[in-house]
Amino acid sequence: KPFPHQFWINPTITPQLDKNTSWFWEGCLSVPGMRGWVERPNVVKIHGWNERGEYIEAELDGLAARVAQHEYDHMDGVLFPDRALPGTLLPVKSFDENRQEKWPEEWPTAGARRTKPGGFSDLQ
Repeated sequence: KPFPHQFWINPTITPQLDKNTSWFWEGCLSVPGMRGWVERPNVVKIHGWNERGEYIEAELDGLAARVAQHEYDHMDGVLFPDRALPGTLLPVKSFDENRQEKWPEEWPTAGARRTKPGGFSDLQ
């Protein structure tokens, strides 16, 4: 589901460790043409200040939680390849023309072969 454009100044993100994680073929404009298999928490709490200087907080889940964590990493100089499971940084063309069907069944983790870029793995 879409989420609104927001400003977060000096945010802090706290993963909700009692919730599950999920895998995702993550990509970024900072690393064009590549994807990596990245595990992140499904739910996070974020707090900080908005553009009016007001303290704000929210609990994010799903894609909103993943995007917030990805963008927060940029503030620390971390890119998705730094978080990707070793050996899973692949060119986007690896996902074209059903090439994933030729990958080993459980590579790099269960469910990866069936997960398209931009989709969440259905397995933990």
